[in-house]
Order: sequence, then C-alpha cells, then structure tokens
Amino acid sequence: MPFVRFVFARWLFSVGLALWLGGLLAIGAIVAPVTAHFLQSHPAFGGDPGQKAGLLTAVVGGSLRVFNFVCYVCAALLLASQALLWRTTPRRTALWSLVITLALTVSALALGFILFPMMDAAQAAGRMNAFDILHKRYEAVSTDFQFPLLLLLALLAAMRDFSARH
Repeated sequence: MPFVRFVFARWLFSVGLALWLGGLLAIGAIVAPVTAHFLQSHPAFGGDPGQKAGLLTAVVGGSLRVFNFVCYVCAALLLASQALLWRTTPRRTALWSLVITLALTVSALALGFILFPMMDAAQAAGRMNAFDILHKRYEAVSTDFQFPLLLLLALLAAMRDFSARH
C-alpha cells in the first residue's frame, strides 16, 4: 500500500474514533450535567419545573440530535478506513475491527432512527414516564455498549499499527 494511502486511512480512522468517543464524553460528562446544574442553580428557573425540563430537553436533546448524525459520519469514516487498510491489517484484527464497527453502526442507526424518535414522540405527548424509560435505554446503549466497543476498537487499531511497524 502506498504510504500516503496508509496515512490517509489511519487519519480517517483516528478522526472517526476521536469524534465518536469525544462526542459521547462531551455530551454525557459536560453538556447534560452542566445544563442540569445551571437550570437547578439559576434563580430565573427556580419555580417552574416544566420550564426547566423543557430547557434541559432542548439543550441536551438538540445536542443528541446533532450527535446522532455525527455518529453516522464517524461510522462511515471507520468503515472506509478499514476498507483501505484491509490488506495490510492482520486478518484477525481486521475481522474484529469490522465486526465491532458494524455493531457500532447498527447501534447508532437504531438510536437515531428508532429510539430517538420514540423519545421525541413520548415527550411531545407528555408521557414523561415513557420518555424516562426510553432515555435510560438511550444512555445504556451509548455508555454500556458503544463506549466500551469504541475503546476496544482503539485497542485493535493500536495493535494494527504496532504490527505494521514490526
């Protein structure tokens, strides 16, 4: 494989992985908690829990709506990079990377096209119990499924790059 193509493929992989991991961390560890804290502590929102919930949903929900699209782009970048690196990656590493990336892709599509619209519909209908259940599922898929798989994918990439050098 020409060196430029190899570097480009690794760059695609790194960008896709960094955006996906970074987005999960940014929304889960920064956007949601900071927004919730701000709405709890700011005196302008002291008396109206409905207004607080609406603003929290607007900020975090809007962030997730954009992040869903980012995940689709990241999945495409990861798949494209793996296709470019397929012949130079040890077979077992390449297969596991592909399986993990396909699982991540399916989960991103399920979150964005099935679960997120269900959350929107439940909230619009005022069924907050249903919304809370769906939101917990969304969080579980993101944190308990996608996050560990992304870390494993990073480990496999490190193994791939190490074997390419030796």
